[in-house]
Parts: sequence; C-alpha cells; structure tokens
Amino acid sequence: MNTLLAINARKSVRCYEKSLPEDEVIEIIAAAGTKAPKVGQLHITVVTNADILAKIDDFAMEDMKASPAPNVKKTVEQEGFRPLYGAPLLFVLSTEEDSPFGMTGPACAATQMALAATDMGVASCVMASVVGTLKKSACKALLELPKGFTPALCIVAGYYGGEAFTRPPKTVEINYIS
Repeated sequence: MNTLLAINARKSVRCYEKSLPEDEVIEIIAAAGTKAPKVGQLHITVVTNADILAKIDDFAMEDMKASPAPNVKKTVEQEGFRPLYGAPLLFVLSTEEDSPFGMTGPACAATQMALAATDMGVASCVMASVVGTLKKSACKALLELPKGFTPALCIVAGYYGGEAFTRPPKTVEINYIS
C-alpha cells in the first residue's frame, strides 16, 4: 500500500475481534514507531497478555465511571462499552517523566504505528483517554516501564470487529496564506 492510500484508509476503530495479529505483524507495527521523528526519549510497551489487558480495562472503567465530565459519563453508560474496546493488543507510548516535549514524540510515533497497522490490515485507535489510568501506580507496575518513564499515549489494535462505538469524523479546517 502506498502512504497516501494508508492515510486515507486509516480510521479509528472501537470494536475488535478477539484474535490477536501475528507476532510478525505486531513487531512491524511497533517498529514503525521507532522510525518516527525523534522528539525526546520514547519507550514502546506492547501488551498482549489478556489478563493484564483486562486489569487495565477494569481500572480505566472505574476511573471513567468516577469522572465528573458529562461526556465521559455518557460514554460509560453505553451498552457494552469498555475503555479498551475489547482490543487484544495495546501499545503504550511512554516518555521521560520530566520531558519538556510532552506528547510530541509519542504522537509522531502513534501516527506512524497507526498507518503501519492499516497497511498490515490491522485496525487501531489512538487514545489518550486511558493515559491517566495508566499513570497510576497499580497500572504502571503492570507495564514494566523503564525507570523515569511515564505513559503519554496509547493505541489499541486488532482485527476489525464492527462499527460499535463509532463516532463521526472530526473536521479539520485548512487555512492557506499566500
């Protein structure tokens, strides 16, 4: 697939089959993140362990249910909703805790990884919504991060499982100055 085809085919998917992509495919997607523009230090954690995914999903659900934000409460109340959307694969992109660059590096890596996933026939959704949960000590311990690193962004991925929890695409305006 050429780059523009992947860009135009990529979409956020929020419903996944239970089957895990092959190890080689997962490695290709993770490696794509290492080819992104480097802005600060980056660590990529690949989670395929179903028990750990379930724990993270449960912790995130508790946090979302306790959120005072009306849009979060509305999301959590949807029948069948789970924060990780039933994905069998989670990529956590982490930066150094004191990084002045914030999510810049992880955002670059996530874009490359989402495009690589699309190219490999794997659906994905780049997410910041569970990062607060991932930063809590109980979750952070599950991720086995290098000392001094903290989660900044994540991607759930797997094979397309349907249109559940789809949202209309957000529009982006382009301003040209000549």
